[in-house]
Amino acid sequence: MSADPPEQRLAHPLERFTSGGWVRGVIGLALGIGVLAVVVRFVARDAATLILDRGVTAPLLLGVSVHLLQRAGRVEKWRRMIEHSGLVARNFTFLLRVQLVGMVANLLLPVSEALKIWAVSRDRGDVVPAGASLLLEGMLHAAMVGVLGLIGALVTASSSVALWTAAAAMTLAPLALIAALQRRGRGRRMIHILDARVLGCCALETACQVFIYAIALRAIGVEIGVLPVLALSPLLFLGDVVMVTPSGLGLREALFAIVLQTQSGAPADASVAVALLITAILLVTSAVGGLLALLLPAKS
Repeated sequence: MSADPPEQRLAHPLERFTSGGWVRGVIGLALGIGVLAVVVRFVARDAATLILDRGVTAPLLLGVSVHLLQRAGRVEKWRRMIEHSGLVARNFTFLLRVQLVGMVANLLLPVSEALKIWAVSRDRGDVVPAGASLLLEGMLHAAMVGVLGLIGALVTASSSVALWTAAAAMTLAPLALIAALQRRGRGRRMIHILDARVLGCCALETACQVFIYAIALRAIGVEIGVLPVLALSPLLFLGDVVMVTPSGLGLREALFAIVLQTQSGAPADASVAVALLITAILLVTSAVGGLLALLLPAKS
C-alpha cells in the first residue's frame, strides 16, 4: 500500500486519535455517563444495588464468552461474503484481530467498521465495495433479528403493536436495503449473501445476540421465557444499533427501562439492571478482546 500515490492511500482509521478525534469520543463518553446518571437517579435508583446483591460474576463471564463467539461468527460471516469480491484476501485470524482492536477503539471512537474497510482495501477505489459489504452483513443480521421477533410475537400471540411493528420493520427494511444494494452492485463485485456458510454464521451471531439478552434477564431475575425474549429482541436490539454514545452507554439503559416495563411489566430497577449488565458484558468483552488482539498473530 505504501507504493500507491498519496492521493490513493487510505489513512489508517486510528489516526483520528492522534489528530484529536479522541476529544469527541471523550465528549460522547461523558454524555453517556450523564444520561446513565439521570436514568439511575430518576428511574432506577436501586439498579446497581440489585446487580451487586444478585452476584452476577458467573453470568457476566458467560456473557463475555458468548459475545466473543458472536464477534467471531460475525467476522467469519463477513469473510465468507467477500472472499470472491476482489477485495484484499485476509484470513480469519487477521480479521478477528482487526475486529477486537476495533472493539477497544470503539470505547472512544466508532472506528471498528472503518478498520475493517481499511484492512481489505488496496486503495480508495475499494472503499465503496468494502463499505457496501459491511452494510450488507449488518442488514443481514438485523433482518434475522427481525425474523426471530416475528416468530416470537406469532407463537406467543402477542397483541403488542410495538412488538409487531418493530419486528416487521427490522425484517422488511434491511431486506429491502439488501435487495437494493445487490441490484446496484450486480455485475461489479461479488458479495455473497445467499450462501449456506454465510447464513449459518449469521444464525450463530444472531443466536448469541438473543442469548446475551436471556443471560442478563435471568441473572437479574426477570423471568419472561424464551419466546417472549425473541419477541422483544428487535426492540432491545435498537440499543446496539443506536450508537450515539460509546457502547450505547446510557441510551441502552433508558431504552431497556421503557421496553421491559411496557412490554413485560418488569420493574424499572430490574429493567435498568439488565441493561447495565449487558453494557458491562460489552465493556469487559472489549477489554478482553484488546488483550486477545495483542496475542493473536498479525499475519494476514
